[in-house]
Amino acid sequence: MRSKLEVLKKIVEERSGCSLTANTRKREFTYARAVYFKLAREIKDGDFKLSYSKIGATLNKDHATVMHNINVIFPFAMKDEKYRKIYQELNYCIDDDFSEEQIKIHSDGIKRLYEEIYRRDDKISELMYMNNTLKKFNEFSQGLTSEELEQLYEKMSLTIKVIKNQRGCYA
Repeated sequence: MRSKLEVLKKIVEERSGCSLTANTRKREFTYARAVYFKLAREIKDGDFKLSYSKIGATLNKDHATVMHNINVIFPFAMKDEKYRKIYQELNYCIDDDFSEEQIKIHSDGIKRLYEEIYRRDDKISELMYMNNTLKKFNEFSQGLTSEELEQLYEKMSLTIKVIKNQRGCYA
């Protein structure tokens, strides 16, 4: 069975698309390592947090590098939506006995929630468009009598039928 740090390393690498052991200072790699170090520090070994040295050893780094990443680099990583999202999702599901399966189940749930949010946002945009259209129509038809409105609806209905017929959509 894999250690919690190995599981965490694999998942952060998958989510970020960066190898945490790559010997580079490119921003995306640095941010991914900072997120990994911060999350690793949240894992408990019994009653205590894992030591900086133990965390650093997983990536062949020393304790000072881990501390620097957590204290200096991590706040910058949190300004980037991609790394903030990775951290928030994983931080939520890291507990005393997290596993790859638990994180996968949790991640699938989060993906479904995001999909639902996007669908909801699309529906809200559609409703706002319809609301604006109704406001324009109300402004346009303001002052008409009920008979005049009825005539307007009939003419609009006929116009819509003609347009659809021309497009070949009307049955």
